[in-house]
Amino acid sequence: MSQFCFFLLCILNQVLYLDGNAQDTIIIKKSFVIDYTKDREARKKAYEEMHITAFDECVDFTVWDKPKYKAANTAANADYLTPEEKKVYYYLNLMRLNPSLFADTYLHHLLNCTDYYPRSLIRDLRQLKKKPLLYPDRKLYESAKCHAIESGERGYHGHDRIHCPEDFTAECCEYGDDDAWRIVMNLLIDEGVSSLGHRYACMTDYDRLGVSIQPHKTSEFNAVLDFGYSSENR
Repeated sequence: MSQFCFFLLCILNQVLYLDGNAQDTIIIKKSFVIDYTKDREARKKAYEEMHITAFDECVDFTVWDKPKYKAANTAANADYLTPEEKKVYYYLNLMRLNPSLFADTYLHHLLNCTDYYPRSLIRDLRQLKKKPLLYPDRKLYESAKCHAIESGERGYHGHDRIHCPEDFTAECCEYGDDDAWRIVMNLLIDEGVSSLGHRYACMTDYDRLGVSIQPHKTSEFNAVLDFGYSSENR
């Protein structure tokens, strides 16, 4: 793997549950994630430590300042969500509003990467058409929160629920992060998951989402994303 596209963060679990099918539980290596939400000096230091060329400094992120992209912030007024939970909606919605632009800006550091997972993500984003925005849904949030709390208290990785309802169409669980950017990017890159199920769940025509990030007994944090449809799109 070339130094150009490698940025190792940690080793952790990710889990997918999609449309009621068997769960896909696998050890995921978290790589390729450069945190564009940090300031320039923080990125520069990280690049120097990992011997990565700071090529992202030439990327113009101001294109996302256009008024039409403000619609991505669908969770801004959801007072039951934390700031990081709200950002999960924002990053996913940016990707869904303009997949190619998302690749050219936020994933600029992966454009020439030869590893299968980031390369296939760039390919999928190039081919993906605009998707509906994901809006907060209180019922899906309660479903995600219940499972995230229950899993965290048990130190559990997976989708089996003891006391929580299964009020969702698809579910992604990510372990080890409480940062929205890293949660979203690791689900999209989906390194080590042959089905790419987390990625495709994030790219499917759902229009409602519940997100909860909670402490986890063995993984420090876990994030649960429960996807669904509005009543008119069921």
